[in-house]
Amino acid sequence: MMYTKYTPIIIFIFIVTMPRCALAKLEIHLGAYGSMEYSDNYNGTPHDERSDVTYEAGPSLEIKSVSRTLNYGVSGHITRSDHRHNDQDNTTEAMISGNASITGLVDARIEYTKTREREYLDQAPGFYRRYTGNITLHRDLSAETSISTGYTRYHENAPDEDITDNALSLSVNHAFTHSTTGTFMAGYDDYSFEIRNDVSIFSSEIDLRTDLTPKSTIGPTFEYAHHARDKLNDEDVYTMLFYWIYALRPTTTLTTSIGRSWLDMQNESNHSETDANISLSQELPRDTISVGLSRSFTIEYNESDRYGTYRTKSATISWEHRFSRDLSTRVSGEVLKRKPTEVIPTVFEGREKDITANGSIVWHINRYVTVNTTYEHLEHHYQFLDAERENRYRLSLEVLY
Repeated sequence: MMYTKYTPIIIFIFIVTMPRCALAKLEIHLGAYGSMEYSDNYNGTPHDERSDVTYEAGPSLEIKSVSRTLNYGVSGHITRSDHRHNDQDNTTEAMISGNASITGLVDARIEYTKTREREYLDQAPGFYRRYTGNITLHRDLSAETSISTGYTRYHENAPDEDITDNALSLSVNHAFTHSTTGTFMAGYDDYSFEIRNDVSIFSSEIDLRTDLTPKSTIGPTFEYAHHARDKLNDEDVYTMLFYWIYALRPTTTLTTSIGRSWLDMQNESNHSETDANISLSQELPRDTISVGLSRSFTIEYNESDRYGTYRTKSATISWEHRFSRDLSTRVSGEVLKRKPTEVIPTVFEGREKDITANGSIVWHINRYVTVNTTYEHLEHHYQFLDAERENRYRLSLEVLY
């Protein structure tokens, strides 16, 4: 079973946490989870839209332990879903996560989800099982230098194809002076596909930051990525950016960057793209607001419907308001345009656009009862096919004892 592939991470968490467990305060809460969701286009089709209502109910669990040096916990629920019209989709769904950390030394996480809900409508309909395990080690080599390294394993069991990614990462941060810092990052991803050609990606980044004033920070960023793909041409992506971060107010930050990317495709014509990003964020006692615009090359292999390098443009907005400690609301939206840089026979060709909007109200009635209402709008536009749209309305309740 897939769980056994995460055994080394689970064993490591057990070894490093057990000597400290006696010093930590442990809380265990058992409970129940239930939800009801209405979809106005359950199958996400462009025509002949059919609605459905999905009910879920099942046990939930929260384990939490906190101490001065050690934190760990497990939370989630397992439910049985029941559909009003699509009985063939009745099944067991799950969302379970665990984490453990030793302050200043190690962080470890593991997550499992099983769901029929798609993140984007161009994904194949059916059940998705996703397994993620991650461990990151941190160490301060000196007062000026710190290092971190990590390993992540991701597996997606999708209706159309299984994907596995084994990733290694390294990050080194060094303070050259009191106002100038540098960061070097490197990573390696090994993607295995059930049907498509396997891919290996090496990526690196050098980032320099200089504080001109207490409000203004500038610096260049240099990025490089190499794709080695079985039976397909290799690709190299070079990026050079210059960014400026400016604090308009103590609570408001403006971040801008502009540069150029070059895509070198073996035995094919090369591409270049102007990279640009601008974002504005504000942190207030009761509100968090952010807006952003960006355009760049993006490398995407970790979804069943993503394979390669894309020209990507996006616009995002989000706002979170906290009425009180127990009641909050959040709304967000995104418009994402994607154009492939090459034609691959096994991957759908053409420009695509995704529009998503989300809204939620979370009410912690007390320590053990949480009510969550959400709205989600999904919209996908193809270059050669009709658009697909779906609206989801969900009410969930969790009670812990």
